[in-house]
Amino acid sequence: HRNSGIITVNNCLFEGNSASDYGGAIYLATNTSNFTGCYFKSNQSSNIGGAAYITGSSNNFNRCVFAGNISDADGSVFNVGNTATLNLSNSLLVGNYSGGTEVISSMPLSNTNEHTITNCTIAHNNQLNNGQISSAITMNNVSRITNSIIWGNGGQAQVLGTGTIMNNCIMQTGIGSASGTNILYIDPQFVLPGAIGGA
Repeated sequence: HRNSGIITVNNCLFEGNSASDYGGAIYLATNTSNFTGCYFKSNQSSNIGGAAYITGSSNNFNRCVFAGNISDADGSVFNVGNTATLNLSNSLLVGNYSGGTEVISSMPLSNTNEHTITNCTIAHNNQLNNGQISSAITMNNVSRITNSIIWGNGGQAQVLGTGTIMNNCIMQTGIGSASGTNILYIDPQFVLPGAIGGA
């Protein structure tokens, strides 16, 4: 748990951690955080954010892997607080589980920051709540998803249709899904779909 200054973490493993409330591996309230080349594996939160709960200003994750993380409530990998910004790039999110909904959870009305997901694969994550208005990713109408694969996750929609801007992505179809430019609704044909060991 860090709540001040800038934090930089490179090439680290976060494995088997647990939290009784928010953020199974990390809880970030710092102004800026930068994670590069990190592996978040088999962490668990008894509430939200199986791998991470972020509430600081700018949170940047590049070339990271998130596999086998669990949240009892929303956000098996990320739960994004109302004042936080998430920038996720060149990363893999696979085989995570939410006892609520979503792999990446952000309130689209109360969090108005621009989040970005770029060159990522978010695939074969599961959630308990697959009912109406459920999704794998929920962000607001100024957020952007670019050059990413979003496939085989729980929820009726892979990305909830809140106006999130999507470009050049592969995405599974669903009820109430976001739309965008150059979206392919074609199975990416993963060799070992959902295999955490190969992440």
